[in-house]
Formats: sequence, C-alpha cells, structure tokens
Amino acid sequence: MKKFYILSLTIVCISSFGYSSEKFVTVMCEGGRWEGNSIDSTVDGKTEFTTNGTGLAKTTYKIPYPPKPFSSEGGIVKMSYGDDEKYDGIVTYFYDSALFPAAQNDYVVINAKPQQILERHMILIPSGEVHLTYSKIYGGALFGGSDTITTQSYAKKCTVSGF
Repeated sequence: MKKFYILSLTIVCISSFGYSSEKFVTVMCEGGRWEGNSIDSTVDGKTEFTTNGTGLAKTTYKIPYPPKPFSSEGGIVKMSYGDDEKYDGIVTYFYDSALFPAAQNDYVVINAKPQQILERHMILIPSGEVHLTYSKIYGGALFGGSDTITTQSYAKKCTVSGF
C-alpha cells in the first residue's frame, strides 16, 4: 500500500511539473479607439475604400510561448473581448527573431472565428503592436441592396507581459 501512495505522489508531482513550466505571454489591449480602414465590395462590382476607425472593448490574448503553429498543444490562444466574450484562436504562423534576425521582434499570426466573422490577429512581441483584420458579408436582402463583402483592418498599441 505504501508503494501505491509513493507512486501516486510521484505521478502527481511529475504531471504538475509539466504544467508549471509552461510559459505564456499575455497581450492586453485597453478598450477604446483602434485606427484603421475598410474595403467594401458589392456584387455589382463597386468597391469602396474607407478610412475609419472603431471603438473596441478591452481585448486580451494569452499566448503559449513560444507558440507551435497549428498545434492543439502550444498553438491555442485564449482570447477575451470585453467582460463576457471568451473564445479560442489558433496560431497559424510564428516568426522567431532569434532564428531569423532580419526583424527585432517576434510575431504571431492568430486566426479565430468568434461568430460569423473570420478574424486574423498579428501581434509583435515584445513591442505590443496589434493588427486586427476581419472579413464578413452583409446580406443585401436584409438592407434592401446587394450583398456586400467587407474587410476591416485596425491597429493598436497594446501591453505585453510575461516575455
């Protein structure tokens, strides 16, 4: 019986050791203004480019570091928007400046689909520049016009911790 307890304790210690050594980088973007623009195209061939911006709620990213693109272990980013909306994204690209010194920052590209929108987040680490791009369709039947596809791109300086 004593061997069973020692074995159990050893397994618990080894498994918890693996979790405690996992490193995360957190990126926090305060709520408020993001600068950006949009491209809107309708099915009748009209395209408009608009300089605009938007107000977004506080957005946070908890990124395993270094991330492993397309991996369920080390590639899943925990994201939150505002106080209530939480969802996962997946790292689709990681640039490691230690391996490729052409740039001074690392960066990650994260894809997420929180609703009927495809989001792409590019984050420079450790500088904290974040680019958010999303694409979606506005159904013309709902608004009395033609279908419109839109791509919105926004940028904001955010805070990085844990790097």
